[in-house]
Amino acid sequence: RAERARERIVLQGDVPSPASPPPGCHFHPRCPIASEICREEAPQLQPVGDSRHMVSCHFPLAVGEQLLDRVRQGAHAAG
Repeated sequence: RAERARERIVLQGDVPSPASPPPGCHFHPRCPIASEICREEAPQLQPVGDSRHMVSCHFPLAVGEQLLDRVRQGAHAAG
């Protein structure tokens, strides 16, 4: 029930072509929290949380943080 009740973010735009990905972060055209650095520089793979998980993002979410909360805040601060 909780899963069904959660709000969802519907990503806009098309998935980029793997043969011709955009510069910078390949996900930036569809990311709701992308900023200028995302368009210019590809993020490095880095551990998050318990270090068993890796993420390639300039603005990774903190453990337990929801993307929708970050979008509502308009914040681009790294977790």
